[in-house]
Amino acid sequence: FKSIWFGVFWGLALPTAIAFCAGYAMFRRRTSGVYVAIITLALAITAQLIIINNQPITGGVNGLPNLAYLNLFGHQFDPYATDIYYLVAIILSVVLVGLRWLMSSRAGLVLRAIQDDVSRVRFLGYKEYRYQVFFFTLSTVIASISGMLFVIVAGFASPSFLEVTFSVSMVIWAAVGGRGSLLGACLGGIAVNMVGSVASESAAFQPIWPIIIGLLFIVSVLFFPSGVAGYLDRAVRRWLNKRNKTPVIPTDPAQGSDLASESSLGEPTDSAKCKKKGERWSVRVVAGPDMSKPNKDLGA
Repeated sequence: FKSIWFGVFWGLALPTAIAFCAGYAMFRRRTSGVYVAIITLALAITAQLIIINNQPITGGVNGLPNLAYLNLFGHQFDPYATDIYYLVAIILSVVLVGLRWLMSSRAGLVLRAIQDDVSRVRFLGYKEYRYQVFFFTLSTVIASISGMLFVIVAGFASPSFLEVTFSVSMVIWAAVGGRGSLLGACLGGIAVNMVGSVASESAAFQPIWPIIIGLLFIVSVLFFPSGVAGYLDRAVRRWLNKRNKTPVIPTDPAQGSDLASESSLGEPTDSAKCKKKGERWSVRVVAGPDMSKPNKDLGA
């Protein structure tokens, strides 16, 4: 296009309109699970066939090579220079911050509730399909921005990027990094692509790289269902809980605790002390009733 803003507008508006219509048709009928994946993959294959069959406009299988450099406000972004890297990094940071804010809002809370139990969300009176359509459309907008940035960096547009293998690769990125973490999925995509870039330069790993990706996906699903980010999060939480763990003091003196005295029901005893690995804590323990003796408070 002669006007870059005209291309940006249609690069965002057309996928967003298609996603809204498809999302409304799916989620209004309560379509979920594998059926959503099948429908979205079918839409991608359809778009690929349309592009290939319109060779005079889209370039067919070869796509559109030798695209012009991005020119914003008089500055030309060279895809082989560092300025395009900073542009992508800034846009990525803005998107991550915006999504983090959105997930901490009420809409994000409802989305997590839908993921846990959609029937309970309906029972509480929420129109769950509205939230699903909104987030589905929003994800399409983000994917459109990513696609335009990718074309700027790569310097060409090809229908091969609409193949199923490329879509599955993005699923693997999210599975490795962590499906429940925005930053984890992002770092997973960066890590897998960095390893893939190194493997593509090796004559030994290049032929078996798809096999390695498949094994990586299987290992992630079986042993790290929440991805690397989820594993690290659990490890840090366990370390913090172990570090700040309060010892449990038994109320029976026969079990080895140094209880000062017993008291009536509901009244705290004196401070009890225990020693563990050279450390010392002071813990207040509430003693229970002595069931061997009658207690007027219990009506005995």
